[in-house]
Amino acid sequence: MTLAARNRLAIAAYLVALALPVAWAVCVDHGKPVRYWGAATVAAIWATQFVRDRLILGRATGDARQGLTLFVEPVAWTGLKWAYRSFVAAAETVGLSDRIEMFQWSSVWGAVFVLPDLMGYRRNLRHAQRLADRITRHATEHPGSPVHLVTYSSGGFIALEALRRLPPGVRVRSVLLQTATVSRGYDLSASLAACDEMANVWSPLDWLVNGFGALAFGANDRRHAVPAGTLPFRTDHLSNRERLRQIGWRPAFVRYLYFGEHFTALALPWMTRLLKHQRAGRLDDL
Repeated sequence: MTLAARNRLAIAAYLVALALPVAWAVCVDHGKPVRYWGAATVAAIWATQFVRDRLILGRATGDARQGLTLFVEPVAWTGLKWAYRSFVAAAETVGLSDRIEMFQWSSVWGAVFVLPDLMGYRRNLRHAQRLADRITRHATEHPGSPVHLVTYSSGGFIALEALRRLPPGVRVRSVLLQTATVSRGYDLSASLAACDEMANVWSPLDWLVNGFGALAFGANDRRHAVPAGTLPFRTDHLSNRERLRQIGWRPAFVRYLYFGEHFTALALPWMTRLLKHQRAGRLDDL
């Protein structure tokens, strides 16, 4: 059974497990057991997902000589590795032969409270340098092997800053930003100069998590402004803006279970389609 099929079965099982206590409370006991069985069900689902995340992190796939695809994680809220499992399943479905790795940077405090990782500017820059070092090491060990970056949420800032820190002669083939938590006024000039192409997936419906969060607490680049995951990057000042493709959410994306807000951007059908079209150079056909 493929990883994508196992993911679908797990999601179906989770939905059933969540529905049972609620159904029991409504139909049988008028709300009494939902406090206990509901809490126990949520805790069990979290623990199961936590273990599944750790198992897939140790799974080595692909050939580094064919290329390296780095998934730059978001804040590991509640300790879970959001989106990575869906990304690996999508890569398996698309048939990528690259070496696939997750670049981890989120802290324990970030997993509990989110804000330390969102607002830790100096710390995040150090991790961006780590990512740049990983890309450089791959370029040294496997000359000519392309590097691709895929990001979700706050991982976009780490990737953009890593691009700025690459040494001369080291380049990234493609960068895919999803619901990026970096201000739309962020200067992309240096980041675009270090990659062949970049795609930014944004949605005007992503206000509850991305928009209001960045306005209230600041985006990862510490600007209290609308992030590029909610409205597109400003590009008027960019001389190399032809390398940037900005993809705004459309109602047609609902068929791939992407409803325009923050969390369904990691839905497996959407991530599979996005990755397939991006690697084929057909993002305009989404």
